[in-house]
Amino acid sequence: MNRTRSFGLDGKRRKAGYYKRYFLFFIRENWLILLFGFLFIFGVWIGTSFIGSFQGETLDQLLILLNGFVSRREGQEMRQTFLSTFFSSFWSAALLFFCGFCAISQPLIALVPFFKGLGFGLSASTMLSIYGSSAMGYLIVLLLPGTILSTLVLLFCCKESLGLSCMFFQVINPLQMPSEGTSVGDYCVKYIIFTACLAGTSALESLLFQMFSSYFAL
Repeated sequence: MNRTRSFGLDGKRRKAGYYKRYFLFFIRENWLILLFGFLFIFGVWIGTSFIGSFQGETLDQLLILLNGFVSRREGQEMRQTFLSTFFSSFWSAALLFFCGFCAISQPLIALVPFFKGLGFGLSASTMLSIYGSSAMGYLIVLLLPGTILSTLVLLFCCKESLGLSCMFFQVINPLQMPSEGTSVGDYCVKYIIFTACLAGTSALESLLFQMFSSYFAL
């Protein structure tokens, strides 16, 4: 009985140790993605916090912009929704792509996920403050899936751009020996894949709008 209990305790400890090592390994291998993800979440929090400090005129202007966005989406064909969604993320990816070739663009790269989160936080909180709980389904079903997936792609863009930018910085920095990094060819191939992924997330969002926008009309 004691041997069985001891074996069970040892098994639980080994399992707990395995999960701990795996968790630490995951953090070590993906800390940059997690850092950029934190910047996105921080931007969302700042955006939602701003709404309470806005005056009536500012809220009126946001309402005009929001109504324009909603009405355009409701009247768009699937192809138009795809293009507008794709290019809203594509320009961020294009900016990150060129930032990778700049040795001092690291701060700008870090700002991209922050501002994306800020924009989503402002839009979501404005929608909820104006339309109330009726906007919850619109956000969760129509906007949130595409936003999460496109943000995830942009986080990987940030990681690759930061890596190449730091490599160029090491080249021009006489105090630091340059280290091996991603080649420009591999960098471009990865961005082609990222662009294809953004096209896929845009297609998903446009499909969701085509199928469910009538159920969550604001």
